[in-house]
Amino acid sequence: MVTANHPVDWRRVMAPQGSDSALVRVGSDPAQVARHCSGIAYVAAPYDAHAGQRRKWQIDRSTMMSTLAAREVLRLICEHVSAICPTVLRAEAMHAAPTVKDAVINPLDLEFWARWSAPYLTACGIVVVPDIRGWQRCPMVARDVTWALDHNVPVHLYAGAA
Repeated sequence: MVTANHPVDWRRVMAPQGSDSALVRVGSDPAQVARHCSGIAYVAAPYDAHAGQRRKWQIDRSTMMSTLAAREVLRLICEHVSAICPTVLRAEAMHAAPTVKDAVINPLDLEFWARWSAPYLTACGIVVVPDIRGWQRCPMVARDVTWALDHNVPVHLYAGAA
C-alpha cells in the first residue's frame, strides 16, 4: 500500500555521493527529463500546505497550486514528454465538486488521495519534482519520492539544494 506518511531526509536524498545518487538527478529541468524519460512522467507537485491553510481547504489557494503544477506539466509537454500530475487532477476535481451531487470527498484527506493516486505513480517510469514553493514540506511529494526510490524509479528534482 502506498500511503502519505513518509518523512524524507532531503539532504540525504540529494547528496551527490549518497545512497540514492544513482537514481536522483538534482537541478534537473524539462529538457533533462525528456532525455531520460521512456514512458510517462509523474509530476509530484506540492498542494496540501498551500491549499489547506489551518486545515481548511481554500479554493483560491487550490487554484494557485493547480496552476503552478499545470505549468510544470506544460513545460514537459513542450519537451514532448507525456506527463501526469495528480495534484492538477485532484485540485480540478475538487473545484468541480459543487456541481456533482453527493461528492463528499475531503480535499485534504492525505490517505484518500495517496490511495487514489497510487495507480498513476506505479504506472510511471520517472518521478519529477518541480521547484514549487513547499515541495520539501509536502507529505505527498515525500511519499512519491520514497516510493520511487524504493522501486528503483528515477527521480528528477528541479531544485538545486534542499
